[in-house]
Amino acid sequence: MFASFLGILLNIANQLVLIPFYIRTWGNELYGDWIVLTSATAFFQMTDGGLNMVTQNLFAIRLAEHKKKECDTLITNNILIIAAVGGLSLLLWWVSTFFFDIKEYLSLGRLTTLEATWIFTALAVNIFIKMLFGVPNAIYRATHNMSRGMYLDYVATLLTIAITGLVLYLDLPLTWLSSLLILPYIVLLPFKVWDAKKFYNYRFTWNSINLRELRSLLFPSVSFLFFPLGHTIVLQGYTLLVNRFFGADSVVLFNTTRTLCNSTKGLLGIINSSVWPEYSISYGEQDYERMRALHRKAVKWTFLGAIAASLALLIIGPYLYDFWTQGAIVFSYSLMASFLVILVLESVWTASSITLIATNNHTKLGVLYIASALTSLALAFTLASWRSSLSQVVLSLLVAHIIMATYTTKYGRRLNSETS
Repeated sequence: MFASFLGILLNIANQLVLIPFYIRTWGNELYGDWIVLTSATAFFQMTDGGLNMVTQNLFAIRLAEHKKKECDTLITNNILIIAAVGGLSLLLWWVSTFFFDIKEYLSLGRLTTLEATWIFTALAVNIFIKMLFGVPNAIYRATHNMSRGMYLDYVATLLTIAITGLVLYLDLPLTWLSSLLILPYIVLLPFKVWDAKKFYNYRFTWNSINLRELRSLLFPSVSFLFFPLGHTIVLQGYTLLVNRFFGADSVVLFNTTRTLCNSTKGLLGIINSSVWPEYSISYGEQDYERMRALHRKAVKWTFLGAIAASLALLIIGPYLYDFWTQGAIVFSYSLMASFLVILVLESVWTASSITLIATNNHTKLGVLYIASALTSLALAFTLASWRSSLSQVVLSLLVAHIIMATYTTKYGRRLNSETS
């Protein structure tokens, strides 16, 4: 839990502290080019389709079952698929550079076509190196050492922050920055592999490749994408809907309030991320009593945390609003209360969903999430058409979260009772 909390602080520092230096050193136009290129390469992060997470879950289960051969196969397959997808993606990107001008296509300002191509390529390579850097986390997760793997990840992140700060201080070109950001992961990867061998002696061999096992993981891996897709439907769908029916001022109020409420999700997520690896291990060990205890504690403490955070936001919300927006937005208690009701209910099903996600039984949950998100959005459209209040439109999300809470709670109880 401490490692997860440290990760949240590190991400906040990375996102907030460096932004003023970006703008001061590069100016808005060049910084805008950097944002566009980093956003354009972000889709490469989806190319593994959740394979790392599915592999880590199954590796923990198989290791608890003392199936070493299958564990070796899981890591080998993971390495090969990342290398294959990375190589193919970079090849397709290289070929595409002959047919379109990235500077014109992305409407870049100050960067030349050659500079933009170099930066895009370096950022894409960095993403696939990070994927390989995450492979040993399966070993840490399965041996009760996940925090150790997380700390090594944070060292790499700190090095990238230091490199970025140095490049900004020396006012070096963006091409230098995009290339140098790869170094921390390349340098630390051998050390991380060596360190992980202390807990599980893995060696890459061609004999451990198993295409049948790989095919069995593809659908669960791809189905992990259902969750970010569902989040996108909720986040972007409601924003567009509010803009259409209520106007730009309401969009600012809506998104500002939602951002403030969602800021607590990261803290509540610490509980889930801490329980997740331990639940996978207990599932493999058939330690059913511990599974039930982990499930109960996750739901209990996440729910209580959501209640406490909601009460705190209702009390200090107006003051945070005034400080954060400099009085530009009028605080709405009714809108805040609506979002907090959603937050509490969402915390119930996200905590209970650990029983499915940690055991690779998440496919139906992902499909249900997309369907329930679309249902809530349709209801919100109907309410907005009737000129209902913004708070009532937000409360339409209750439909999605009631469906999800009912399913996850019922499944969690059934899974835990079946294992008794």
